Amino acid sequence: MAKAPVMLLSDIDRGGVFASLYGTYQLLTDAEKAYVKGMVVNRFKGEVDLFKDGVTILEEITGLPVVGVVPFIKIDLPEEDRFDDRVNHCAYTADYEEYTADYEEQFERIAATVRKSLDMDLLYKILQDGIDA
Repeated sequence: MAKAPVMLLSDIDRGGVFASLYGTYQLLTDAEKAYVKGMVVNRFKGEVDLFKDGVTILEEITGLPVVGVVPFIKIDLPEEDRFDDRVNHCAYTADYEEYTADYEEQFERIAATVRKSLDMDLLYKILQDGIDA
């Protein structure tokens, strides 16, 4: 409905990144594929340079660029299903400011890692060109 460019993202830490990205892309209709402009591999453990062949393979079999490989980073946030409980528990206490500041610091760390790991020039070009790129 939005007719916005799409990035396929797969979590390599869970395994099956090739099947996930390639399989998802191949299951799309041609009209849906027109929106997909690139792929991102997330939570890579180890040296990203060791995945260069993987990037090449993904690009060759899909015809899409790999916009980035984001490394696995350890963050100090609660499990997703506990996040609301932790914040709500503190909402009316002095601890709320401390938890909020900690979350902001963690989110900034995540954002910095993602910015460093993606080809931001390519990403901005894709966003600027829209679905016609």
